[in-house]
Amino acid sequence: MIIHKERRICDNNFTGKIPNFISQWTQIWRLHIQGCSFEGPLPLSISALTQLKDLRISDLIGGASTFPSLEKMPHLSILVLRNCLIRGTIPNYFRDMVNLSTIDLSFNNLTGEIPSSFSQLENADYMYVNHLPQYFLVF
Repeated sequence: MIIHKERRICDNNFTGKIPNFISQWTQIWRLHIQGCSFEGPLPLSISALTQLKDLRISDLIGGASTFPSLEKMPHLSILVLRNCLIRGTIPNYFRDMVNLSTIDLSFNNLTGEIPSSFSQLENADYMYVNHLPQYFLVF
């Protein structure tokens, strides 16, 4: 049996909500949902994808969502939730995501401060939060 470690749903005319059956893809390492016309909010089922190393979702339309529950994704190195209609504050669980090298949370409706836990992300070379690029240099 071949287990595919990657799912890309990109650059097409799919509409509607992101399907909840993605929660069954528990062994994938990479999930890209970009360039579609999917509606928000982000599905809660995304938290079941604990093996992800690369999560990229962008350009949702419709309903807003709060920040998704990602704290059980210790392997995550690339996180792109760009223009996903996320509102509210950024959670503090990022301090435990030591493998993150890229974070793009731009073009959302985030409020509050950037959590101090972001200073503990020593591997983060690229961070883009809303319309303010921030670069962390690792010495």
